[in-house]
Amino acid sequence: NNFHYRPVKIPFNEIVVQVASGQSHILILTDKGEVYTVGNGAYGELGVGVKGDLNVPRLILTGKSIAQVAAGRYHSLALTSFGTVYSWGCGES
Repeated sequence: NNFHYRPVKIPFNEIVVQVASGQSHILILTDKGEVYTVGNGAYGELGVGVKGDLNVPRLILTGKSIAQVAAGRYHSLALTSFGTVYSWGCGES
């Protein structure tokens, strides 16, 4: 069960500018344009190459000038300041 019915503090020492929440994962965008992920990645939406729980944020995109992130049920997206879109996750559609 990956549901939390009370707030859970996630240890993180970066300045956060945006958070996007999917069904069971979270994307974190920092002021440096880096993207971190945390949660349950049963369908590859974490972007770390491993399916399963990730309880501590892991850096997945750096050096790409990410300006915005979005998370869906089983997928994740990141938009760069140059208009490039990165997408990862289930890939069924």
